[in-house]
Amino acid sequence: MGILSTLALFAPVAIIAIMRLYGHRSFIALLFYYLIAAVYNLMTENFIQVDPDFAYFFGIAANLLDAPLILLFLMYFSPTAAYSRRILALIVLFLAYEITIVAIFNVTKIAVSYFAGPGIFLILCVSMVFFLRQVRVTIMHRRATGKALMISSILWAYGCFAVIYLIFYVLKENNDTNSFFVYFIVSTVSSLLMSAGLIIEKNRIIKLWELKTTRKELSVIFGNNNKAARKRAASMKKN
Repeated sequence: MGILSTLALFAPVAIIAIMRLYGHRSFIALLFYYLIAAVYNLMTENFIQVDPDFAYFFGIAANLLDAPLILLFLMYFSPTAAYSRRILALIVLFLAYEITIVAIFNVTKIAVSYFAGPGIFLILCVSMVFFLRQVRVTIMHRRATGKALMISSILWAYGCFAVIYLIFYVLKENNDTNSFFVYFIVSTVSSLLMSAGLIIEKNRIIKLWELKTTRKELSVIFGNNNKAARKRAASMKKN
């Protein structure tokens, strides 16, 4: 499952790179999120041999960046600029909260327990809002299926992560083997959903770009015709 999960995590990274979706900051954030998760998987499964201390601190850093990166990606689903500003404000506030926790508890697992839970809860709330909106748009207008799959991927993953967090940190069932096994299943399903969503969304972006280009060309053509007509009308008045 560890190998399968790692391959699945690399899939969105490859799709974003090959399809050149990195032109949008939200997809850059998603690329780094999956890349960090995949590299950490390789470390935990000993495919990459590193010093244990380095792997430990890399894991802490991955947890620190987890919520901010996903929140940056969720800005892609914002229907208005106001929504985007609110999410950006949440990111800044959450980063300040994480820095405060690390300053108090240092770079330890205790610190992770204090910021991982709120981060999961925050992403769940934001993704639920966008999920409900996106599913409604997809069903009613039969469009943006890719976005619906992508937000479903996030909601599925963080719903499961919330359960893992409760078991591991709240109930303190410290069975690392079971926790990692569940994490591998969750990340595999989530990554495959995200990959499918990215491919479909890329096709929609291409169609939107073609439509935008066509509109520009039409506006140039008809704009020039209108200018010529106005000039002829003005000359006729003078005559």
